[in-house]
Amino acid sequence: NTNMNANLSILDGCDVFHLAYSIRYYATPWVDAIGRRTPAYQTAMGLSMLAYRPFEEVESLIRGANENNPDQYPLPDFFQLKETLEKVKTDQVALMYHSSIPSIESACLACPIRRKNSEICAAISINWYRENSTERYQTAFEKAKPLLLQSAARISYKLGYVGRSYGTPII
Repeated sequence: NTNMNANLSILDGCDVFHLAYSIRYYATPWVDAIGRRTPAYQTAMGLSMLAYRPFEEVESLIRGANENNPDQYPLPDFFQLKETLEKVKTDQVALMYHSSIPSIESACLACPIRRKNSEICAAISINWYRENSTERYQTAFEKAKPLLLQSAARISYKLGYVGRSYGTPII
């Protein structure tokens, strides 16, 4: 519905584990590989799932991963991370900008998926290139957010979650 690339992932410890993606006909050059692991606190998908966990648990996960592999899991500013997670929970989505490839900036918008017991079990995201106009970029976000939330609600419903999801009751 968005004409944007879409991704599906789960949280595995401190990592986002990429399960699937759907690419529009003109794909971005940095497609997430299925099976790829990324530190959860460095991605919109990860933030959308971590936001619903107690912060002490999130901090413990990150510190444990850092002890085992400090190069892959550098310690973030935990005060800033806590504020970010609170904003994600309030907004119901995580928005992150990426510029890992020179001269290409993209955005990723993610939200969690719930299962029958209302536990967060996965996340979906959509991503798009930043255009020259910031206004067009904001317009893309405003159009994409409700579509992403509706998709997450539908998937959650199919997984057995019946309840209030993303501000509206699921029927």
